[in-house]
Amino acid sequence: MSFILYENTGDIRKSDVDTGYRGHCSVCTVLTAACLGGHSDIVVELLQCGANVALPNTSGLYPLLCASSTGQWQTVDALLAVRQATSQLSYVDSKGRTALIIAAAAGHLSIIELLLSKGCRFCWVKLTNSICFIQH
Repeated sequence: MSFILYENTGDIRKSDVDTGYRGHCSVCTVLTAACLGGHSDIVVELLQCGANVALPNTSGLYPLLCASSTGQWQTVDALLAVRQATSQLSYVDSKGRTALIIAAAAGHLSIIELLLSKGCRFCWVKLTNSICFIQH
C-alpha cells in the first residue's frame, strides 16, 4: 500500500483520493483497496481527505461491502462514521448483497452487530427447510 501514500512525502492529496488503480482482478478506488486490505488507518486518513464512499470498484463492491467481507471492525466503524453512513447500509453489489448479508455469509458477528447498531434492519423469513433473513 506504499503507492497509496506517495512514497516521497507520505501525503495524500485530496484530488487523488478517488483515483483508481489496477489491483488483483479489478480496478479499485484507493479507498476500496484500503478496505480490502484491512488498512483502517489509511481508510480514516482517506475519509478525512474526502474520499467518496459511494464509488464502487469495477466488480460493484463499495468500500463498506469490502470491509464487511473481510471482517474489519475498525474499518467498518470508520466508514459508518461519515456523513453518508445511513445510505451505505443499502448499497448492494452486483449480486444484490448488502454489507449485512456479506458479513453474515462470512460469519463476522461483530460486523453484523455493528451494522445493526447503526440502523441496519432485517426480518426473518422461513423457507422450506431453512431460515434466511432479508434486509429492508
